[in-house]
Amino acid sequence: MSTYIYPRPSPTGRACRAVDRGARVSPTVVADGSSVSSRRPITGHRRDGMVNHAWVLTDRLSTDNERMADSTFEYLAGSELRSAVLAVLRAEGPLPLREVADRVSASRRTVKRTLRAMESRGWIRPTNGAYELTALGATVLAAHEEFRERSRIARRLRPFLERVPASEFDPGIGALADATVCTPDDDPTAFVDRLVELRAGATRVREYTPFLMLDSLEQFSEGNGQSDGDVIVVVRTDTPPRSTPAYDERFEALVAAPHAEVYVDPDGPTNIAFGVADGTAFLGVADDDGMPGALLVGDAPELVSWVERQFEDCLDAAEPLPE
Repeated sequence: MSTYIYPRPSPTGRACRAVDRGARVSPTVVADGSSVSSRRPITGHRRDGMVNHAWVLTDRLSTDNERMADSTFEYLAGSELRSAVLAVLRAEGPLPLREVADRVSASRRTVKRTLRAMESRGWIRPTNGAYELTALGATVLAAHEEFRERSRIARRLRPFLERVPASEFDPGIGALADATVCTPDDDPTAFVDRLVELRAGATRVREYTPFLMLDSLEQFSEGNGQSDGDVIVVVRTDTPPRSTPAYDERFEALVAAPHAEVYVDPDGPTNIAFGVADGTAFLGVADDDGMPGALLVGDAPELVSWVERQFEDCLDAAEPLPE
């Protein structure tokens, strides 16, 4: 049985040729003019002298769609002018070429070339001597702007995000828009100082930590500056590495304090701490050597809610420490 395909044009001008099924052939051109690899099954059955083009093009079409998505973002990222043109048409369009060029402070020649490229992509359309944004163009611009904003957030929070496994931190990028990060790079005590500052004077604190650092232990055992504070702490261990008699004494005082409840969850996370102090969420992550790496702080409701849920999960699995 033979299969019919369109070969690339030959000097003889023959429109098609028959090949044995499964035979190796060179790249071919299908009806829409694009190349396909003949290593994939491409079948066409001859019936009553007619060629039935039953092309199996799923892989090729999927690849084309992926390339189009990639080229869309690559094209927009290639020049600030391109997204600016779309943004102007979204806000003020339809606009003639002259006004678009004025709005984006570029030459008419450059803008005209840009508009032609966008028209070929279906992002804009000419209308009555002007250009207007299409629904496709608006969708592409919105996706581009969202990607850029998320990228900015990720870059700003990189010191924290690159240190924590994705499986342990998934509140969503939108919850991090206003978050800040503190690292000990410039000031070795910045991480701890910021954490102590967050808790200072707070009337309600919920916190999970693999173990309490001495500064935190002293703050909690002294009542956090509040005589009637509401403090619940869950630790992974009550005997951290290199603990001293002074540390143990402070820890015992905290467990016995009336303003605080201390629980232990031996299966809790090992390199991340998190908590909420009067509506402000904080998450700390350690470096490989166990030293403080980065502290993320934010008060977005989505982030606070996420941290509260993580804390409740740890608390449910924890046991109270006896006084």
